[in-house]
Amino acid sequence: PSNISIVFDGKIKQKSKTTIDERLLGVHTSFGELQALGDEYSEDTVGIIAGPRGVDLVHIPLKDYQLLVAPYRLRVLNSKVEALQRSPLFKGIPKGRLGRIALGAKTMLFKHRQVAIKQNEKIDCIYIVSKGSFVSGRTVSLKQKNIWPVNINNITPVSNYRTQIVKRVRVAKSAPCVTVSRHDLGGFFGEEGNETLFDKRLFVNLLLLNQQHEKDNCSNDGVEGSDDNGKDSDRKNKNSTLFKSPEQIELESWIDMYKNKKGNEINRSWSSVVAEGASEVVCLSSADFKLLLPTDRFDAFVQLRKSIM
Repeated sequence: PSNISIVFDGKIKQKSKTTIDERLLGVHTSFGELQALGDEYSEDTVGIIAGPRGVDLVHIPLKDYQLLVAPYRLRVLNSKVEALQRSPLFKGIPKGRLGRIALGAKTMLFKHRQVAIKQNEKIDCIYIVSKGSFVSGRTVSLKQKNIWPVNINNITPVSNYRTQIVKRVRVAKSAPCVTVSRHDLGGFFGEEGNETLFDKRLFVNLLLLNQQHEKDNCSNDGVEGSDDNGKDSDRKNKNSTLFKSPEQIELESWIDMYKNKKGNEINRSWSSVVAEGASEVVCLSSADFKLLLPTDRFDAFVQLRKSIM
């Protein structure tokens, strides 16, 4: 691009046919930046940009951006991408496809023993450990009743125990914290904050797209057949829309089971997480995951399911 654009006032709509994503960019957000950060990030997934109600933009010439801003932004972007590539959620995804999700991702710093998230706290993102480590602990509530007798109007002698009536009941509470897991470099926590884990329709669509992608790869690797083979494949595609595959049935049953299990505690943390030493995380919301290609996104969700199960 000849200019890097920053939204000064209003909102601008950003669409992508590749990632099935549509979002509104607000004030202080930018676009056209990823292509200017080098050939490694030339695989930009954004397709069409249009302003819904008009927008004021600030344009930075490409030469000025590359001279003043690009070195710093490229250093920050590379560190985020490296942190994401260490995570099993994004294993095997090249830099070009991780650049868009890493560019807008936020980072958070934590001191030693600082609480990142609390148990039963509502969360809205997943945390990828980029520096340091974290420990997860779950509090188990225990109650014990301590009952002792009380005299009636202070008249009954203490020695006559049988005539005493129990009036006071004190409940002693203890809440020991049990360490359940540790998250080192590349690990992640807060997966309950991804709302798409409860979206059956979206999850099934990603599964079907992933299966179709695998079929296309197999057909491209094989030898082209006759017209009869093409007709057979069309019949199979029609049948696949009528009948559910075993993978789809298993996926839908898992989502229903998980939603019933969570109940009213959807998007609430299962445990508390505390930093061990100075640590840093990259925060990814559900909207950030939309910037991945459908196949990469489905693979990441599979890893999230495994961590929850």
